[in-house]
Amino acid sequence: AKDLSDSFGLVAGGMEDGAVRIWDVQALSRGNQGDRYRGLVFQTSPDQRQHQGAVAGLQFNELTPTMLASGAADGSLCVWDLGNGGNPSIVPLQTPQGNVRDSVTDLAWNPKVQHVFGNTSSTGWTVVWD
Repeated sequence: AKDLSDSFGLVAGGMEDGAVRIWDVQALSRGNQGDRYRGLVFQTSPDQRQHQGAVAGLQFNELTPTMLASGAADGSLCVWDLGNGGNPSIVPLQTPQGNVRDSVTDLAWNPKVQHVFGNTSSTGWTVVWD
């Protein structure tokens, strides 16, 4: 597994099928143009997927670059710790009992407090996670 913390830079993509993929920018730029997997350092396998709907929000944490937050159309939210290289720790976040899980439309990390982020939903709700 590649150590993602030593990477030149990473790009993450949220897919329509709920998958999350991460590419190494340096490897992507020097790889064979015909290789659709060039630079790919991580992708969720079907049994690993935390999202059942299209991933709509995805952002690296500027203060802790190995942390990635993702949110999807099915209302699921996850925090990914990429410090383990190609075997990230995944923490799915649970909405309080009884709350309807609205489609996540966007999310963002707090630029001053490393463990706080917020998300917006299709029904207009905004939630701050601490």
